[in-house]
Amino acid sequence: MARIPRKLLFDPAEVGVYHGINRCVRRARLMGDDPYTGQSYDHRKEWLVGRMSELAGMMACEFLGFSAMDNHFHVIVRNRIPVTPTSRPEESPANRRILRKQNLLRTARSSPNAPDL
Repeated sequence: MARIPRKLLFDPAEVGVYHGINRCVRRARLMGDDPYTGQSYDHRKEWLVGRMSELAGMMACEFLGFSAMDNHFHVIVRNRIPVTPTSRPEESPANRRILRKQNLLRTARSSPNAPDL
């Protein structure tokens, strides 16, 4: 059975608190010591916290808490309703950043030549 699209499950005009999880696969380590390679990935926790605060500043959400284990992490997120009723989704900082990247990719592409085909 197909999964219901998330855009149909969540109403952006309503404040909600959500639990999210992300995990590594194939014995990969997100943090901690990897018993197979002997490498330590403890430095990634600071990176993860910095990235979450960067994303919270761009998206209309707040990170209420998180827990990071060796191969996965959990986040508790609350969405925020835009402060001004006239703000449109395409005017958000995150969407402007994404659109800038898409435009750069479009201009960087060229039509394929014979060796590329």
